[in-house]
Amino acid sequence: MTFLDKLKESATQLKETAQQAVHDHGDQIRSGLDKAGEQVNKATKGKYADRIEKGLGAAKSGVGKFGARAAERDGESPAKSALPPESTPDVTTPPTGGPVSTPPPTDLPPTGPQPDEVPPAEGPSLP
Repeated sequence: MTFLDKLKESATQLKETAQQAVHDHGDQIRSGLDKAGEQVNKATKGKYADRIEKGLGAAKSGVGKFGARAAERDGESPAKSALPPESTPDVTTPPTGGPVSTPPPTDLPPTGPQPDEVPPAEGPSLP
């Protein structure tokens, strides 16, 4: 067995161990993610609440999918690791707990000097 084969085998074992841990402790991981999201939302005073919710949803989904692989490998139903329906983010509903950010208006005139209004650079002129 070559060094590369041993490395691949070790990486596979490590991945399977991590998947099993996520499968066994998925609820605790999701709870920790919720607490972290609350703290970040509190620290930013709700300014990024929509982005935090979106990130939490993606992280929780990843936890569910990663843990489900261990269940599939063990012949169990992957539903135990999947996200419960009530914690699946609803991207159509604005997040609660903070202001919803809106894009800046596009009908305002640009500010600052425009390319055709930029004064020439000072210094010696080139021929």
